Amino acid sequence: MEHAAPQAWLLLALWLWPLLLMALAMRTQWRWLPALGALPALVSAALLPVGTQLSLPWLLLGTELELDSIGRVFVLFSALLWLIAGIFVATLMYREPIGSPSGSNHFAQRRFNALFLLAMSGQFWALVGVDLVSFYVGFAIMGLAAYGLILAYGDPAARRAGRLYLALTVAGEVALFAGLVSLAAHSGTLTPDPSLLAAAGGPSLALILLGLGVKAAIVPLHLWLPVTYTAAPIPATAVLSSAMIKVAVLGWLRWLPLGAVTWPHWALALSIIGLLSAFYALLIGLIQRDPKAVLAYSSISKMGFLLLLTGLMLGQPDLLGAGITAMLFYATHHALTKAGLFLGLGLYEQNTHQRRTQQLLLAGLIFLALALAAAPLTSGAAAKYLSKPLLQAAPWHWLSPLLWLMTLTTILLMARFLWLLRFPASKAGWEGTAAHPTESSAHFELNLLAPFLAWGLLLALIAALPWLFAPASFWPTNSANLLLALALCALVLILSKRGRNPLATLIGRIAPGDILGPLERSAQRLRTQAGRFQPGQRSTRSTESTRSTDPTSASETALELKLRGWPVAGALWLGLGMLLLLLLLAGAR
Repeated sequence: MEHAAPQAWLLLALWLWPLLLMALAMRTQWRWLPALGALPALVSAALLPVGTQLSLPWLLLGTELELDSIGRVFVLFSALLWLIAGIFVATLMYREPIGSPSGSNHFAQRRFNALFLLAMSGQFWALVGVDLVSFYVGFAIMGLAAYGLILAYGDPAARRAGRLYLALTVAGEVALFAGLVSLAAHSGTLTPDPSLLAAAGGPSLALILLGLGVKAAIVPLHLWLPVTYTAAPIPATAVLSSAMIKVAVLGWLRWLPLGAVTWPHWALALSIIGLLSAFYALLIGLIQRDPKAVLAYSSISKMGFLLLLTGLMLGQPDLLGAGITAMLFYATHHALTKAGLFLGLGLYEQNTHQRRTQQLLLAGLIFLALALAAAPLTSGAAAKYLSKPLLQAAPWHWLSPLLWLMTLTTILLMARFLWLLRFPASKAGWEGTAAHPTESSAHFELNLLAPFLAWGLLLALIAALPWLFAPASFWPTNSANLLLALALCALVLILSKRGRNPLATLIGRIAPGDILGPLERSAQRLRTQAGRFQPGQRSTRSTESTRSTDPTSASETALELKLRGWPVAGALWLGLGMLLLLLLLAGAR
């Protein structure tokens, strides 16, 4: 677009502005920089008309930025969530700065702020980049920067989660890159329309689905998500679970041939994978002890449901309009609600000594849990109502009872979450002792006022969402299921009082990450056996003693530690990125 309107340059500013603040964040301790990064994106989504375009032929292979109707929704709720999470970074995390319990080391906090802004920039770039290269570059920047957010605290749990996340993320980005390159080769353009996507063939789309499936945490690619959500700081978890994970949904809507072709076999495959992901996550989530793990498995289940809707759209092109409306509303509802749950949980854990504040926070978390469980008159009920045209038109008779069972189990999962808030899980299962706040500290802490108000604003938006965008006929949705689930919860409580809870023996038996534990143990046994039978292999004890006495080994260890340091690793990463960019530009000429 040669003569772009002046306001169209906001499409460049919405992801370039966080990059500029990132450079500043590494040099200054100003804690409000993460919150400021989302402001241009919020202004762009609110003021720019749909269809605003900006062409940058000098960037990469020719960057095309556009705020279409789908991208605008994603930019709007993502900018709002990044802004609120930035407020939490500026207040909640600065009570105990990352890196040192005494708060003396502020470099780690500056690094977190910089990576927070980098992940934000990458996501916004992917949301408005309508060409294949821009989407991938933004997607990759977002995914790699999130690795640093997960490692913020640096404890063993965070390092384990970071290694797993990085391995799966890199594998997913390689698959996505291969799929997008194949798509460009088949279509002959970097901005293919649905008809060209349909002609690209199954292997290209399979690679794209695989790459996006890692980010969406579709079973069995979900292993990173429960481990990550329980180890990362609350603000990082909030954006991971709400804004960043939804980029996969945008990828489905943008790079699958929805509405252009009927693919019954692909529709069936995606629907079955989505259903299996949803049910598997719900069942594993019911026996978790950590409320964060419960919310993590809830996210996997919801992404499985969105994959089900995507599959149904592939099989029913005539319902494309209703399907996109349902997916946009569902993605918005889930992003806002899940961020509210994690941020509210963070506030709840920070205010254990203030009874009145605890009661307000608990009331808000109950409302959010009801919304996620699709209780009547909530945004969850409206999202389910808007999904009915797709679900009812599905050609499979077995889908309806499975959806009913999934809805019922989701309500039970949210009941489990609320139970863990009030009663820490014990060996007996759902039983426990309530943690009652004391009457001390009658006045609300001033440094928690800003996140509390931001969280309250988020709750008000979630409450207003269905009344602004859903018809009044959604009101009674899910009433019978809610009553039945409450009856089941009452039955479990009665059985627990009598010591006959059927779930008691299952609670805590599967750790977050589920099949990750057996996989790690199997890998450890294989490494042990390989070392035992390797010719000339010395025992572990003798090897360790040699390392401790050998000066060459000690110098190698010191060198390794230096290379792993953030300044060296970051410089190498940026240098490699610049080299790849220069090679890409040279190849374009």
